[in-house]
Amino acid sequence: MRVRTNGEVRDVTLGVAPLDGGKTQQRHYLILFEVRPPSELAAEGKLGIEPSKPSKKSTAAEQQIAALKEDWLQTRDELHHIIEEQEATNEELQSRERGDSLQQQSCKARMKSSRRQEELQATNEELTTVNEELHTRNAELAKANNDLNNLLTSIDIVYLMLDRELRIQRFTPGAQKALNLIPGDVGRPVSDINLKIDVPNLAEKVEEVVDSFTPLETEVRDSSGRWYSMRVRPYKTEDNRIDGAILAFVDIDEAKRGREALSESAKGWRELVEEAPDFILAACIGRALVFEPHGRESCTASRAWREHP
Repeated sequence: MRVRTNGEVRDVTLGVAPLDGGKTQQRHYLILFEVRPPSELAAEGKLGIEPSKPSKKSTAAEQQIAALKEDWLQTRDELHHIIEEQEATNEELQSRERGDSLQQQSCKARMKSSRRQEELQATNEELTTVNEELHTRNAELAKANNDLNNLLTSIDIVYLMLDRELRIQRFTPGAQKALNLIPGDVGRPVSDINLKIDVPNLAEKVEEVVDSFTPLETEVRDSSGRWYSMRVRPYKTEDNRIDGAILAFVDIDEAKRGREALSESAKGWRELVEEAPDFILAACIGRALVFEPHGRESCTASRAWREHP
């Protein structure tokens, strides 16, 4: 193409070559301007000059430019190749860095997993030991419970165990008949149950024993007239804490009636002695007992006994 500059017309060769933008994904172009010297026979366009034949000087310049262009293209290709190699190297380095990072993370994860596995193993060993201890304690508790049940069943005493709120916790088999209890009464307040044995103000008496730590013993009768000795004691735990009360009912009906019979017999003998005129002779095996009042007017006073062989 021809360009007018500084009043002259010059031949200019315009070259455009695309460039690779690499990772930027942008297109770049290289624009080359080749200036040719004016020629008398190369007039075109508005000047109406006919193109002249290129001179030897012009031809040499064009050859030099062509060589330079070829070198530039080769250099560009080499540069492009170097850029590609550099990018590939960078990607490989980044991949290696990521691989090293992943390897380090994997190593850390394996170390953490190993530590956790050791902790879990230690925990499992502790749990195994605890389970063995619990199994042993459960076996001991079951044996103690069996011993207690057999003991309470074998003794002829009615036991009733109450907690701190006076709710029934446990009772012996004899309590079902003596106190009119059933297994469903466990957990119920003793004041809500109509016991077969008449104990006035039972709840107040038990609370007094629990609060004062003082045992209570009294004689009571059931609905059929049978006598029992009721003993109330505080229920103590291993740490010496009061956690309820224990009621024991001992059947004393025969002893009670025997004492009443002896009392009536002694009363009869006393009346007989009081009415004796002089003395009474009581014969025993191998000996004789003589009772002499100290005067008839003192018949109600003390008497003197003399033993005769």
